[in-house]
Amino acid sequence: MRRVQDTDGTCLFKVCEYLMPQQINSYFSHQAAKTKQQLVFDQCDVRAFEEENNFDAARKLAVSSMQLVHPEIHDLKTFVLWLHATLSSI
Repeated sequence: MRRVQDTDGTCLFKVCEYLMPQQINSYFSHQAAKTKQQLVFDQCDVRAFEEENNFDAARKLAVSSMQLVHPEIHDLKTFVLWLHATLSSI
């Protein structure tokens, strides 16, 4: 960063703007602490997560219990069974 220059060759930063290694370490330490704080879940988050999981499980159960069959497939199956019964009786 100390040697970064503009397109016309002038330095982007003045000497008084340089950061010491301790300042840089402190900045990243504070950023890491903020990130770690954000990862803590409270009871409201846990309840919301559980409700979402329960809703998803109920939806999957409802869909699987309905065993939806497309009408054309059902009609085709009925027709094939009727045809088989008819042909086998001949």
